[in-house]
Amino acid sequence: MVNDLAFYRARSEEMRKAASETDLSQVRERCERAAEAFEKLADQASRNENARAKTREKEAERRAATALNEA
Repeated sequence: MVNDLAFYRARSEEMRKAASETDLSQVRERCERAAEAFEKLADQASRNENARAKTREKEAERRAATALNEA
């Protein structure tokens, strides 16, 4: 499974590079808009990863507490 965060960051960098290498203003603007969109997706993916990690941590704590109570 491809890491979404890494994918979005890489695509954003590619678009920024493409924007800096073109002489055509429309292409540069399109690449910059795409880079911004990929950065937003990366930010969302980062928030999702953090939320999943917190959920896993809380679940592990809950299981540990349950195991202690049952012992």
